[in-house]
Order: sequence, then C-alpha cells, then structure tokens
Amino acid sequence: MKKRWNAWSWRRRILSILAGALLLAAGLLASYLIAANALIWTRLLRALINDVPEKVSVEYSSAYSLWPGRVRIRDLRIRDRATAAEWLIALDEGRASISLLDLLRGRFHPTRIRGKGLAFRLRSRLTPEEATPHRLSFLPPIPGFPDPPLREPGERPPLPTGREWTIRLDDVAVDAVREIWVNDYHYTGDATLAGGMLLHPRLRFEVFPTSLEVRSGTLRLSEEPLAASVRGRLNALIHPYDLRGATGATVLRFLTGTGWVAGRIESVHFLNGMLDTPPTLRLEGGTGTLAAELSLDKGYGKGALDFSAQGVDAVMPDTAMTGEAVGQLRLARLDFVSGLADFSGSHLEVRNVVVKRGGETPWPWWGLLNLVAGDLRTGPPRVLYAHVDVRTQNARPLYRLLNAELPPWAEWLLKMEGLTATADVALGKSFVDVKSLEARGGAFHILGRYHRGKESSDGAFLIDAGPLALGVGLSGGESQLQLVGARSWFREHMAR
Repeated sequence: MKKRWNAWSWRRRILSILAGALLLAAGLLASYLIAANALIWTRLLRALINDVPEKVSVEYSSAYSLWPGRVRIRDLRIRDRATAAEWLIALDEGRASISLLDLLRGRFHPTRIRGKGLAFRLRSRLTPEEATPHRLSFLPPIPGFPDPPLREPGERPPLPTGREWTIRLDDVAVDAVREIWVNDYHYTGDATLAGGMLLHPRLRFEVFPTSLEVRSGTLRLSEEPLAASVRGRLNALIHPYDLRGATGATVLRFLTGTGWVAGRIESVHFLNGMLDTPPTLRLEGGTGTLAAELSLDKGYGKGALDFSAQGVDAVMPDTAMTGEAVGQLRLARLDFVSGLADFSGSHLEVRNVVVKRGGETPWPWWGLLNLVAGDLRTGPPRVLYAHVDVRTQNARPLYRLLNAELPPWAEWLLKMEGLTATADVALGKSFVDVKSLEARGGAFHILGRYHRGKESSDGAFLIDAGPLALGVGLSGGESQLQLVGARSWFREHMAR
C-alpha cells in the first residue's frame, strides 16, 4: 500500500511540474504576444525607428505576431533620403522572422522574408538649375518626401547622431515584383527578387548577393515605351561604401554583377529624346527586337546591345525615309570611376530604305556606319567623341540632315554612287561638330567640316573633281557657292 502511494506521489509531482512548465510557457507566450503585438501593432516600434519625417522611415498598415519571432505585415514602406537621392521600397504583404533582442539594440533586422507585390523607386535630388519642368515630370513620386526633390548647391549630408537605427534585410525572397522606377527609367511587369541589404542611415550602405529575374514586363524611358515583353536576369551586389560625402553616382563604383535582357521594340520614338535629335529630324514607327548583356566589377565593365527594327521612319522638313535598321551598340569598356564609356566597334546598317522628297519619284537607299573609335565622356558636359566610317549609296539623304539648300543645278553632285566617308565627330547635348571629313564617290573627292550649335550652324566643303572644284559654305541654314578659287577659299576656311 505504501509503495502504491509513493508511486502515485511521484506521478503527481511529475504532472505538477509539467503543468507548471506548461503554465509558465503559456504565460511567457501570452506575455510575448502581448508585448510583441503592442510593439508592432501600435506606433511604438515605428516611433522608435523613424528618424524624422523627411528622412528614414518605416511604415506599414498592419502587423501582428502569433508565434515568437514570426511576424506578418501588410503595406510595408521603407524610405530614406540622402543628399543626392531618395528611395522607397514598398511591399504589399510579407512574413519574416524578427528578433526582439535586435529591436532592443536599435536594429530592424527581419530574416527569412517571404512576400509578394514589391515596388522600388529611386530619384535624384536636383539643384534648382537642374530641376526643369521636363525633367521633373518623369521622376517617380515618393509619398512622404516633398515635391519637387530639390537640394541646394553645395548641400552637405548631416552628420550621424548615433541614434540612427540599422536596417538589415536577410534571406529575402519576393514574388510579383511589379515596379522598378529609377529616375526616368520605369519598368512595370512581373519579376522575382532574392537577396538582402544593409543600411546604416548616414553611414553605410550594402547590398548582399541579389538576383532579379524578369519574367515579363515593359520598360519605358521618360514614359516612352523602350521595350515590351521584356525578359531578363540580373545577378549583382553592391559592396559596402560610406554614405558620408557620397553622390548619386557613387553607388555605381561599388556595383559588381552580370545581367542580360531581351525584349520587343514597339516604336523608335524614344530615340528622339535619348539622342536629342534636332527639330529638323524626327524618328517614328519601327518594330523589332533587342537583346543586351552587361558585366560590371566595382565600376568597370563591358557589354553589348543588339537591335533590329523594320518600318522605321525618319522625317525631315521636305524628305522622308522608311526602311530597316540593324546594328550593335558595343560597350568595349565602361569606367564609372573616371566617367568614360568606350563604344568602339559599334555599327549601324540601314537597308531597304525608300526616300521620298516632295513630288519626286521615290528612290531606294542604303547606308552603313561603323564607329571605329568612340568615347562618351559622362561629364559634365556629356560629349561623345568618335571617328566614324560611313558607306552609303549616295549623299542626298545625309545632306538633307544638315538642313541646307543647294541650287537644283548643283544637287546632282550628291547623287554620286558608292559614297565612302570618314570623319571625326563630337556630339554634345547642344552641339554637333564634324571635322576632318573626307568622302569619295564616283569621280568626286569631298573635304569639309561642319558645326551646329543651339543658335547657329556653319560649315565649309570642297567638292573636287580633278580640274573642277566647287566650294560650299553653310551659315545659318543658307548656302554659299564658291566657283572661282574654290581650293584657296576652302583652305582659308579650314585655317580659321
């Protein structure tokens, strides 16, 4: 009897211990749920994280936790503002692991983040001189920051106070990436993102190895469709760098990665803004394909863009051309450190072109442009220096691009077949400069130079046919012919 009583006593003790442990665990869980949800459901956590309204901010519409360390969240918004740029990360819904100990140490550090519905926006802060209405109209809006995003010339970033929260995102896997908007480049579609990042406001920024896979979408430049049915993949990281004194382009010098993209061209109209074409030329229509690849290593890289388009229209004041364009924009060397892009080896072929001018009978035309050497200095000012090699059926459409008039009796000179030409070209936003032009076709040898600025244009050409020579001067859109002493006249113009 005594042994049975002792056994029962031991069982009661074990049950009591287990019940106490369960009650303690339940109490701890209840305490956690109360404390955690009070922290994240109310504005307490956001008040602790957020610096000041116009700086770093973490916001969400709702968040809750039903298990220690696991949180579900809706409408997450993380934004920050530096001297050179502002950015926003928006997530429709997600779940993650968050350590309360990290929160107590001033670290917002979610891990194993799973979500869907991501949007990323980044825009440069501009000086009053840079903030033209046209440029501002294509920047992404970022709620919570003032519009327009202005900065004063010489503005310096504020010094760290030591109270800033560290924001670290680890093991991110997000589906349905719907938008990536960086200044005037705007992607919308369907993509997936995996990776992570670290931000210590005003001090340090880093992106851990991250991949972006684009399944479909549309890419726009200044809201003009650049490519549709976009597919691609990007694998990249941003090495840690100091935010103090950093400019908007600083991040490019710490970027390493590879990527490719392919899509469909629905119109070449976007090239008018990208190339800053003169009012005398408009590019319209055109459908085709493009494919690009790029590799970077801490700001140094190379790549290529292959393209083809049919039904491209080039419209000039009294001339229109319709045809095909095929080529490659070759990026032989890219140097973000010194601000240089080498496009040597790029080429463009236009073929099956039909040229229409007034009431004349349309005629066929073709042309081939090779960029033997080409350096783009990203400035300021941004200037492309190139040595070009041109081969065309004749010079008539090219001459129309200069918007100059020849008398009817002299235009037959431009009909010479099998034209070949070389020249040194400098192309800036507000000017075109052509030097050392040398062309041959039929029995003719042509030398010349040409300059077009914002307010004026001028040029001098010598058309040499052995015993005969003709000088052509261009000024303000008007032409001047030199029939006597053309060679001397041309040498004088070139010596100026």
